[in-house]
Amino acid sequence: DAMAGGEETALLQESLGTLDSSLVKAQDGSFCIVSGEFETSQEAEEMLEKLEKEGLEPGLLHVASGMSDEAPVGNAAGDTSALPEATMPSSIQVYGTVTEINGNQVMLENDNQNDPYSSIVLNINEDTLILTATDCVPKELKDLKVGETLYAYVSPMMTRSLPPISNAELVICQVPEDMAAPTYATITEITSMNDGTPAYVTDRDIIYFIGENTVIKTLDGKKELTAADLTPGTKVLAWYQIMTMSIPAQTTPDEIRVLP
Repeated sequence: DAMAGGEETALLQESLGTLDSSLVKAQDGSFCIVSGEFETSQEAEEMLEKLEKEGLEPGLLHVASGMSDEAPVGNAAGDTSALPEATMPSSIQVYGTVTEINGNQVMLENDNQNDPYSSIVLNINEDTLILTATDCVPKELKDLKVGETLYAYVSPMMTRSLPPISNAELVICQVPEDMAAPTYATITEITSMNDGTPAYVTDRDIIYFIGENTVIKTLDGKKELTAADLTPGTKVLAWYQIMTMSIPAQTTPDEIRVLP
């Protein structure tokens, strides 16, 4: 159920131990805790029963669906039925550790067995944009190192080889361990929620809401922008901490950088 946040929310999340959990913030400022993801509701009920046997207060948590028409309390916009469908992205997000650099090709690997691109080769060409994760400082291929973690956005057109090879549009490097890399997306539509709140639909299956604390800047961070600069077709990098489980997902970014 929705909570005010603060110590109550922190203590509840801490009581879940090592179980994966995420805070979801509603538009009204309240919070709920989303815990776990399961193939069936039966599996979720069994996990909840196990937690309560281990000491969790009965009735404190409940099983909720992540479907857009059954979203848990704490959804960022409340009424997901008003949300438009997101557009398919023009690029695919991949990530991993650099295991080899050969000429203009960078090999990425990760340990996620469910990731269809757990191994992929990036073609770095003259059009590839390489940026640092914290402040978008431009880098070059020679700055990438074996052993570092990269996030990249690649063309859906790739070879059928194993691993596949694809042209990289954007590479994000120097990602600190204590922060998430920014998300690269294109704004495809600007619409309004039932209460009039502008919703910025992107091709990344994410909808952005601009909060009073959202900072909008040019890519180099030297010029402040406004929401009026976010128009359909604009490519952006967005940093955020929490996101709803609805489809499409929703978030209020902390910062947005607008690509030229």
